[in-house]
Order: sequence, then structure tokens, then C-alpha cells
Amino acid sequence: MVFSQPPNEKTTSFEDFRVKTRYCAEGDVYYAVGTSNEFLQKLGTLSSAQITTLVNSLIDKADERIRRLIGVPITIRKEGHEFFNNPTLQLGPDREDPYEVYGDYDPADKVQEIYAIYYNEYRLKIPYPKNMDQFTEAEAVDGWGIDGTGGTITADTTDFMCGAASLSIDFPHAPALGGVNDIYYPKTKNLHKRIYPWFYMGFWFKCSDPTAHFTFRIVRSTGSYYYGTFNAQNADTWEVVQLNVRRFQFVNIGGEGAQPDFNWILTYTEYFEITCDKACTFKIDNFCFNDGVFASYPQGTVCWCMPEWYPTGRMQITYSFDPYAKDVPEALAEAAAKFAGARLLDWMIGQRQQKIAFDEMADTLAESPDRETLENTRRRLEAEAYDALESMGYKTHSGIG
Repeated sequence: MVFSQPPNEKTTSFEDFRVKTRYCAEGDVYYAVGTSNEFLQKLGTLSSAQITTLVNSLIDKADERIRRLIGVPITIRKEGHEFFNNPTLQLGPDREDPYEVYGDYDPADKVQEIYAIYYNEYRLKIPYPKNMDQFTEAEAVDGWGIDGTGGTITADTTDFMCGAASLSIDFPHAPALGGVNDIYYPKTKNLHKRIYPWFYMGFWFKCSDPTAHFTFRIVRSTGSYYYGTFNAQNADTWEVVQLNVRRFQFVNIGGEGAQPDFNWILTYTEYFEITCDKACTFKIDNFCFNDGVFASYPQGTVCWCMPEWYPTGRMQITYSFDPYAKDVPEALAEAAAKFAGARLLDWMIGQRQQKIAFDEMADTLAESPDRETLENTRRRLEAEAYDALESMGYKTHSGIG
């Protein structure tokens, strides 16, 4: 599983933190090529970590090549579902595909992207952030700030509801008189984002103490803020928190003027924060501003986020899933390793050419295979990779690709 770099908090562009499956491991590539990390360190004068990074990047390129060849991820268009007093839906055909138009498929824990969600034929706005989980992945932890005596904020990669991690916050002490336990994003307090297009916000929430009261604040540059409150219904149980931002209360730090209308068209949010009134441990996952529902993936669930209404109505979801994200067939792993190995041999040929240019006839070339051997191995790996895909039905009438 790999992730991109954390977002640039000073711009409105954000990176993608979605989980991506690798079809093979680093060791599979070494086996296919007949080499090792130690030998590649000598050939390229790189460290073990740098070689690992190089090989993993080649695996990613090989995986993308394979996905193009076999036609994954698979897109499911306007899959029908209904909310009926249940706050979550699980994507998949079930009774929504009675004529098996799409065939038999299971997207659970394999969903790659949600493209569009329709509610009673109305297309909802894409949530912020777009992938609905960016603020609560492991790579986002450093972007959060925390206030509270002895408080910590970490990533939990074993207990989560979306992506590959959740935020775990521990406040071991109750707030001192006049103090507060709180976390806020971004740490630099310069988000500078208009929240107006999204009227709801929600996330998965789990708390050790259901008597703890929480406040969610949307803070302006003046320090004034809008806020809503929530708490857990049960101890140590994942629950969906639903908040209607339009019903938030306003606190004017300056003290002047009457309470304004809720209108974020001309108002920028500089940061948002969550405060807690007592010592407890809680987790947050899948945080986003949205248009009434949000999704969890690769898990493949859609969550209701309108607290003033019972979950009801016809939903249509367009999304994509990778059928091999959870269980990678042996032939697919072999093809990925050999495609990545072919690219690794290109790198090795380049490194050898550099050595010839600077150390011609030197003893340092004794351990380096000759160019002809490397190129022959490369061609063999390419051919065998295609053979592996063909064993899965690639290029057949009823097969993939």
C-alpha cells in the first residue's frame, strides 16, 4: 500500500491519499531478475533504502501497465441503492443488478474511486477533500496541531474505517480551569478555504467515554467561529457523526455586532478544530465536508450525513474497483514482477554503461553482467510477463483485456 506526499496547506490543490494495491513485492522482482538489493547497491552506489524506493516505484509503473492491459479498475455506472433507516450502504450488485448486466462481482474492500453520487436523481457535489479521507490518513498526522496536557495524536493502522489508518487522539488529563483539549487542522492555521458549497460534514468516530462532549469549530481569520456539538452514543464503537453546518452557532470573538447569517461565500476558513471537555481517547476517520452523504473506500460503503432526516431515498453511485486489490492471483503477481524486472534491467544497463564510460577495463566491472546478457534477460522477462497474463485469459474472447 502506497501513498503520495502530504498536501500543500498554502494552496487549494491536494494530493491523493487513497490506498493502492501493489501486485507484487520487492523480493519478487529480485527473484525474477536474478539479483539482490546488496548487488544493486554496489552497481548504483545507492543505499539499501534507495534501492527499495527505486524497485517499489518500478512495481508501481508495472502495475499501472498491467491495469491498462487488462482493463482495471472496472467502472460501475449508476449502481442503484436505497437508504431505509440504515445510515450506511454497502456497494455491490446484490438486488441492484437482477439481470446481471455487470456480471457477478464483489467490490467490498476493492473500491478505488467514487466518481459521482446521485440522490433521487440529483447529482451531489463532490466532497472536500475529494477522496473523503485525506485528513485522517497516516501521512496527514503531521498536518494536525494539538493542545492539551500530555495529549498525543497518532495514526492507528490497525483500527480504522476508511483508507489504511485513522487518527487516534489521547487526552490523559481533563482540561485545567479555563483550558481545553483540542486538535486542529492545519497546524499552521492557514487553510484559507471557503466551506460554503458544502452544507454538511461527517466522519467515523469512536470514543472511550460516551459522556465526553465534543465541539467542532470552523474558525475564521479574526478568531470568530461557527460551532456544532456531538458525542459518542456508545463506548469504543465506530459510529457516524453527522453535522449540519448551516445550523452551527456563531461566536464573535470581537464581541461587536449581532449574530450574522450563515454565509461562507465571502468568508474563508483558516482552520477547523475539535475540542473535548474531559480526559478520554478517541479516533476519527473519513473526515470530510459533503453534500449529505460521504463514502469510505476501499471499503466501499456510503454513509448518510443529514442529521435532520432519517436515512431514506434512492441513491445511484458511479465508482470503480480493482477486482485484484484484495487477493492478487499468482499469475498477476508474476507478470508484475517481470514487468518491473524488465524496467530494473533498463536501469542496470544504464548503470553499467556509466561504469564503462568512467572505469573502462577496470576491475570494478568484474561483477557486472555484460550488456548482451542483461538485454536478453530483459526480453525474456517481457515475454514471460505476457505469458502470465494470458494464463488469466488476457486477449481471449471472454477473458480480461
